[in-house]
This record gives sequence, structure tokens and C-alpha cells, in this order.
Amino acid sequence: MAVQEHIKDLSEHRAGLNEIKSTLKLCYQIDVSFIENMDDLKTSNLDSLMQKFQNTLDTAMEKYKT
Repeated sequence: MAVQEHIKDLSEHRAGLNEIKSTLKLCYQIDVSFIENMDDLKTSNLDSLMQKFQNTLDTAMEKYKT
């Protein structure tokens, strides 16, 4: 939640996409190089992206187990 609040705060202060990506990398060691536009940083889009990554990880773990 802290990351999402930080993104919101940066957006409200008119930070650009590159500045936000740089801040996330420096403060949270999060690689967001795949983010292409500000809409990708919306909470609903981030939640969707996290679910997609989790599904991919779950599938990979199942394949690994078999």
C-alpha cells in the first residue's frame, strides 16, 4: 500500500513517468521498466498486473512440480 500511496503523491505533484519509475527503483528496489505510461500506474491496473504475474508464477510452479 505504501508504494501505491507514494505513486499517488508523486502523480499529484506532477511528477513525470520517468521520475516515478526512478523513485520506485531507488526507494523500493522495484523494477518497473515495463511500465509504458501513467495509466499503467493506476491502482486497478497494478492490481491486474500483479494478478497476471501471480498466475504466471503459479503456472510455472505447477510445471516445475510435474
